[in-house]
Parts: sequence; C-alpha cells; structure tokens
Amino acid sequence: MRECPKCNRHFTVLRVVSDVPRSNADGKVFCPYCEHFCGTIRVDPSRRFVVTNSLSLQDIKQEFDETLGYIRGDITWLITHSCLNYTIALLIGCGCEMLAACEGDTRKRHGEKVFAELLPAGELQVLADRIYAALRDGLAHGFDTKHLLEDDEEHQIYLSVQGPRDIKIIKPPERGVGLHIGTRPLAEALCAKITEFENLLQHDEAAQQRFLKARQPTAALNTSEAAAWRTLVAAAGL
Repeated sequence: MRECPKCNRHFTVLRVVSDVPRSNADGKVFCPYCEHFCGTIRVDPSRRFVVTNSLSLQDIKQEFDETLGYIRGDITWLITHSCLNYTIALLIGCGCEMLAACEGDTRKRHGEKVFAELLPAGELQVLADRIYAALRDGLAHGFDTKHLLEDDEEHQIYLSVQGPRDIKIIKPPERGVGLHIGTRPLAEALCAKITEFENLLQHDEAAQQRFLKARQPTAALNTSEAAAWRTLVAAAGL
C-alpha cells in the first residue's frame, strides 16, 4: 500500500507505466487519483506497460475484515462463550483506539474519545479518560487494570462480562471502595459502532481514505533482519 505525497490518498492497486528500455525492469508509479508520480516499482521486464484498477470495495472489505472485523468477531464470541473479562476489556480498548484513528486521529489515536461515547451520561463522562487509560494501558502493558488514585487512596476496577451490566461504585467485603464495570454493554456498543463504520465504508470515499490511513505502519527490517527473513523463506522452500 502507498500514500500519495500530493493528495495524501492511499492506494493498493497501481497504474504502472514503463517507458524505459525493456532491459530495465523499473516502472513508474502514478497515483490513481491525482496522477502524481509516486516512485518506481519492479515490473515484468518483458512488458512495456501494466495497467490495473484503483482501490476497490473488495480491497476495503478485506482490510476491514482483518482489523476491525476481527475485533468485532472476537468480542462477539467471547461475551457469549467465556468469562475472559480482561481479554474482552483489552479488545474494547483496542477497538476504541482503531475507531479513533479511522475518524482521522491517526497520530495520537485517542481511543478515550470513542470510549466516552460508550458510557452513560453523568459523572462517568468526567472520568472517561482516566478509566480508559486504566483499562487499556494497564491491560496492554501488565494485563491488570491500573488503580484509580483519589486523595492518596487507591480504588480497584472490577470487570465482569457475565455479571451485572451496570457501572457503579461498590465495596466488596474486607476491601476498599472500587468501581465495578459490566463490560458486556460496552462490548455490544463498540461492536455496533464498528458495524456502523463498516456500513459507512460502503459508500463514503473520505471514510475509506481515513480507514486506510489508520492502518498500522509497516515494520521495516534492517539489513541483518532482512537476511534472516530471506533465510527462513528459503528454508520453507518458498
């Protein structure tokens, strides 16, 4: 996938023109939207030119299915067949972050903004950023929720997907005041937002471009890593 440096649109299928001698297999790549020159690509040296189509809805669907589609599918299965509270909460955090990027926040990926939309009105909206960070960052980096600190007193977050569906203050026996979060309603609301965005992708080109731009950057290999990769590929007989 490439990004045009002129119009900032992404494309995966390119129009390639080879106007150099047949012995040279480098072709020029042009943006299918604005025709801006975007570099070169290796092409079949026996062919004078190659022409392909621009990005299709099928390309978009495949990208969606392998990102937000996976998140929605995993959450839907887990809330029905498991009690994996931390896993579900982490997927909610990841889904919020991805949706935030799809709305145009590709650099910061402020998932807390999407998370706030899943919460009821009231004081929880004030606490949305902090609760999101406690869940997403705590589970992603230590697979445990961070505690909320108020007036030098720590308050634990309790997660439950099969228990009560609400979010409320609780005080378990022999423990301090904590926050209970019923994750099922949050999971269902997030899945609904993912489906809503999926429907938008069917007809909104701006949403399609935001979605493609939201993809995680590639992990470029250095020289030694690339050599190791090629060794593994060769050993696999490919």
